[in-house]
Amino acid sequence: MDSKLVNYQPLSHSRRTKFEECPRAFSFSYLEKIPQLDNIYAAVGTFIHGVIEDFYNELSNKNPRNYKGDNNFRHFEEAFKTRFEKDGQNLLKLYSKSEVNNSFPSLEIWLESLMKSYISIEEFIHNPETKEDEQFKYLANFEFWPSEEEENLSNSDLKMEKKFNVKIYTENNDEVAITGFIDQLIQSKSSEEHSNQNTQSSLFEEANSNVVGKKITPRTTIIDIKTSKPPKNIKSYEDQLNTYAMFVTKETEVQNNSDLNAGLFFLGGEEDDVTKRIFKLDKLAVEEIEKKFLFSNQAIHDVYSKDIEAYNQKKLDSEIWEPQPNNLCNWCWYKNLCPYWVERKNSKLEVGELSQKLHEVRHTGGVQYGYEREIKAELIDNINQLDEVLLKEIKNTVLKFKAIERQFEFFVKENEIEDPLFDLKNEIKNFLSLLRDETFSNSFSKFIKEESIKFSAEDKNIKLDESWEKITVFFNELKKPDFQIEIKNSKLNEKLEFLLQKGRDEWSKKEDEIVSREEIIKNIMDINSYLQGLEKVTKINLQYKVKLFDQSFYDLLSNQTDEKISLNSWLEGINNLLHSLHQQTKALKRNNLNNAITELIESVKISLDILSRQGKEVKKLLDIL
Repeated sequence: MDSKLVNYQPLSHSRRTKFEECPRAFSFSYLEKIPQLDNIYAAVGTFIHGVIEDFYNELSNKNPRNYKGDNNFRHFEEAFKTRFEKDGQNLLKLYSKSEVNNSFPSLEIWLESLMKSYISIEEFIHNPETKEDEQFKYLANFEFWPSEEEENLSNSDLKMEKKFNVKIYTENNDEVAITGFIDQLIQSKSSEEHSNQNTQSSLFEEANSNVVGKKITPRTTIIDIKTSKPPKNIKSYEDQLNTYAMFVTKETEVQNNSDLNAGLFFLGGEEDDVTKRIFKLDKLAVEEIEKKFLFSNQAIHDVYSKDIEAYNQKKLDSEIWEPQPNNLCNWCWYKNLCPYWVERKNSKLEVGELSQKLHEVRHTGGVQYGYEREIKAELIDNINQLDEVLLKEIKNTVLKFKAIERQFEFFVKENEIEDPLFDLKNEIKNFLSLLRDETFSNSFSKFIKEESIKFSAEDKNIKLDESWEKITVFFNELKKPDFQIEIKNSKLNEKLEFLLQKGRDEWSKKEDEIVSREEIIKNIMDINSYLQGLEKVTKINLQYKVKLFDQSFYDLLSNQTDEKISLNSWLEGINNLLHSLHQQTKALKRNNLNNAITELIESVKISLDILSRQGKEVKKLLDIL
C-alpha cells in the first residue's frame, strides 16, 4: 500500500517554529494528526480575538472616538455579550477543568480584564495627548479609528484577521507555500502633503496612484494581539512579526520595509501602565525570515522524504522524526506518546512498538477527523492528567524517605538498634547463671565460667553469623554426654529443654525475619545510595520544582550509576529495598518507624500504579488510533 503521508505545506509561522523546536512534535501535530482538547488559554485567546473581530467587522458600530463616560468597556460590551452567549458554556467547562495561573476569581472577570486592557491600549493610542509626546510618536501609525466627524466604523483603516497565502521559491525554483493570519492590519496615507484629502485608500488599493500630481506613500502597520502578560522583551516574537511583514510585501504594493510597522499588544497580567503593554519591533527582517522558511522547508522535506523511503522499504520500526527535548516538554500535549520520554519514564512500555504504531498512523493519513477525535483526545488528556498525581507522589516519596533516613541516622549514632538475638542470648545468660549456683565437675564448671564471660562481654557489633556460630558451639558443648548427666542430676533439664526449643524457634526464623544490626544499616545505606542523586532535593528545593519531562530530573535518578535509570525502574528498586527493610526492622522495638516505612511503601506503590495505568492507557490509545 502506498504511503498516505499528508503534505506538510503550506507552512506557517507556527508550523515552522514547531519543527525547529521539535521534529517529533511537528509530526505528532501535522502528520499523525493526534487530536487535542482545547485548553483554556488558547480558548480565551480565541474568544478575545473573536470579540474584537466581531466589533470591527460590523461597520455600523459607533465610532469609539465619540463615546463619552468613564466605562472604557462600553463600546465593546454588546460584541462581548453576543460572543459569550455563543462560546461561554464551552469556556466555562474548560475553565472548571483547568488550573488557571492567574489571580482573577472567575472566568468572566478574567475575560473582562483582557478586554479592558485592549481598550485602554486603543484609547491611549488614539488620545491626542499621546501624539504630542515625542517617545510615542511611532504610535501615530497604530491609529485606525475614523476621524471624530465619522459616526461609525465604515471609514476605518483597520482590517481584522487578514488571511495571507504567499509563495516563495527555492534556488531550484521549487514552490514553497506559506499561509497565516494577521490579527490587525492598518494601511493609511502617511504623506502630510495629502492629509487634506477626504478619501481614504482601501487596504490594498493601488498605492502608486497620483493625487494632485503627487505620489502617495502608504504606511502599513501590523499588530498582533496576545492575551498573555507583557514580557521583558519581544525577542521570541520577532520571527512571527517578520513573517507577517513578508506577507504584506509579497501580496501588496508595499516593497520598502521603511513603509512597514509591526507591534504587539499584551493584554494579560495586572500591569497598570498601558505603555508597558505596547511593543514595537524596531527593525523588520523580511529577507532573513524568507531565508529561514526556505531553510526549514528543506529540512522538513529531507526528513519527509526519508520517512516515505523507510515506509516503502517496510522499515516500520524506524523513528524518523527525532524528538528534540527542550524546556517546553512538560507542557507538550504529546509527551506521554513521545518515544524519548516514554523510555525514560516508563520503560515497561515498549518503545519499538510505540514507534511502529505511530509510523503506521502517519502513513495511513493520520488520525481521521470525526466525532471520535474528541474521545481520543479525552483519552490522551486522562493520561496526561495522571502526571500531576504522579508528580505529587514522587515528591512525597522523597520527603518521606528523608524523614526516615534522619531517624535511622539517629538510631545508628546512638547504637539503639537491638540485637535480633537479644532475647535468646539473655535466656542463655540466665541459664548459665543458674548453672553457676550448682556444684559440678571441674571441667563443666570451667566451661560455665568461660561461656558466662563470653556472652557477658560480647561485642555489640558482632555479626549475625558469628553470633549463631557462638550459640551453636554452646549448645553442642551442652549436648556432651558427661555434661548432660550433670545437668540431669541438677534437675535443670527442663530449663535446658526450654532453652533448646527457644534456640530452634529462633533458628527457624533466621532466613525470614532475623537480621543483624549491620545488615539493617547496610540496607539503609543501600537505599541512601540509591537516592543519592536526589540529595539536591533539600538543597535547591527540587521538591517544589520536579518536572517529569526534564532531563535533569532523570540525570539525578542515575547519579550513582552509568546506567540510565528510568523512573519506573528507580521506583521499583526503591520498592524492593523498602520491603526488605520493613521485614528487617520488625526486630526493632519502634512501631512509629515501621509505620513510617509502611507509608513510604504505599507512596511508591501509588506511583508505580499510576505508571502502570498510563502504560495500559497508551496501549489502548494506540490500538484505536
